[in-house]
Amino acid sequence: MQDMFSFNAKINNFWRYYFCKNKFFQYFTDWRKMVCGPALTVACSVRNTLSFNRTQSRAVTGLLTGHNTLRRHLHLLGLLDSPLCRRCGAEEETSAHTLCECEALASLRHMYLGPFFLQPEDIKSTSLGVIWNFSKVKGLP
Repeated sequence: MQDMFSFNAKINNFWRYYFCKNKFFQYFTDWRKMVCGPALTVACSVRNTLSFNRTQSRAVTGLLTGHNTLRRHLHLLGLLDSPLCRRCGAEEETSAHTLCECEALASLRHMYLGPFFLQPEDIKSTSLGVIWNFSKVKGLP
């Protein structure tokens, strides 16, 4: 059992370094705080994600890291011409915009995440299961 905890600590340190320190991921500046937040430590997230299947894990990880099928990421990959939100068209369709700011998703966000509009720091206290339910209803997976 002790080996499991030391293994989880190593994974936590690796991901903390990879997403928070690596120069390649600096365009995720508004997300670095959320990924490194206390609610997403390995002790908490491993327990929750072990019950997730592959689709659920991919959707939640994609939303939290920005590597997903949202328009900004697809635009950066050269697969789309415009990064603007497909629902409101006001801003780039990023994870932060989808989870926190999109006016077209306000009622859905209120139903699943609580308030109509969130700050990116609020996602730290949101459970991964709730984020999965929101992404499933939104049609992300």
